[in-house]
Parts: sequence; C-alpha cells; structure tokens
Amino acid sequence: MSRIQKLVIAAGIAGVCLMSGCNSGESARKGVPVVRTPMLVPAPFCSVPYQFSGKLGAIWSGDTVELLESSGIHCVRLIGVDCPQSPQPKFEESRRLVWQFAQGKTLSVHVIRRDEAGVEFGRIIVSDQDLGLELVRAGLAWFDESEFEGGEGYSRAQAEAREKKLAIWSEQSPVAPWDFYEQQVAKIRENAMAAGDAVPHQNPEQ
Repeated sequence: MSRIQKLVIAAGIAGVCLMSGCNSGESARKGVPVVRTPMLVPAPFCSVPYQFSGKLGAIWSGDTVELLESSGIHCVRLIGVDCPQSPQPKFEESRRLVWQFAQGKTLSVHVIRRDEAGVEFGRIIVSDQDLGLELVRAGLAWFDESEFEGGEGYSRAQAEAREKKLAIWSEQSPVAPWDFYEQQVAKIRENAMAAGDAVPHQNPEQ
C-alpha cells in the first residue's frame, strides 16, 4: 500500500470518528475528555504550508485532534504516523499520551497539506517537542515512512521502540491501522455476502 493510500485510509477513519464522536463516554470515564464542538474549516484561500498556534480540543485518536484558536476549530491529522484505532490495543494509551503532552499548553501546528474536507495534515510542536515523534518513541504509533521536514528521526525512534518492545511492539503480531481498516472492510463485505446468501431466492413467477 502506498503512503498516499495510507493517509487516505487514516483520514477516512478520522472522518468517521468526527461524525460519530467515537468513544466519548468511555473516554470521559478514563480521564481523556472529548470536547463536543462544531467543526470550522480554515479559510479556503489559505495556501500551504502554513503555521498556526492553538489549544487542544477533542482527541479523536492519537493521531487526529482538534485544535482551538481565535479563527475557529481545526481538525489536525499528524503527518507521518498512524496510531491504533478503536478497538485496537493501545488506542486509549495513545490518546492519553496526547492529553498528557498537550493539555493546557499552546501548540504550534506546522501544516503541510489540507484535504477537501478541511482536515489539516502536519506536525504539532510544543516546547520544541514533536508530538508525532513522541508517539513513535513511546511505541504508540507506526511511522508510515512518508517524507517530510523534521521526519528524519521517526524511523530511528520506531526501531528503538520496537527493539525495546514498547506498547504496540509488545504485541506478538501488532496490526498496523491501515491493515486493521482493510480487515474491517473485508469483514463487512463477507457479512454482507453471507446475509445475501441467506435470503431465499424466490421464483419471480410465483
């Protein structure tokens, strides 16, 4: 699977979360609040790359968050990383790391690109620390091997986390989020086909 396909899949998963407010009840019980606020898309004339600063809003997953700033609410997807998706192992742990890393702080967002839905893809920096890199370093995200400025250390961080068997790498057979997504799609198709086969074929002449 190409890097672009991975990003499209991840953006699709994030879109589903944004529409459904996934795991909001469970998240609140576990101390990682979800902020229920309307989504405001950045001005369409704003060219990339660009930067802005904001505060943490909703944490949809470890790699997809809302950032609040004076002009509105931004949906930001971290570039270069894929975190576990619900209900994968370490999903809540990756969200908790984001909460600990970013809550109450001013975050600098370096946007590399923006899709048609207004989701902004980029890096989130606070106190010279890169959130995506910290997730990979903690073993709570996969590096998707994409190329971007500042991403040189991601591959090394992943190798170290894997060697230490941290978080997702402690699993015997960790499943990357893009593979998990494909597995879910395959199951839906299989279930749909099975349901179709279970319907008795009626004679149209009866």
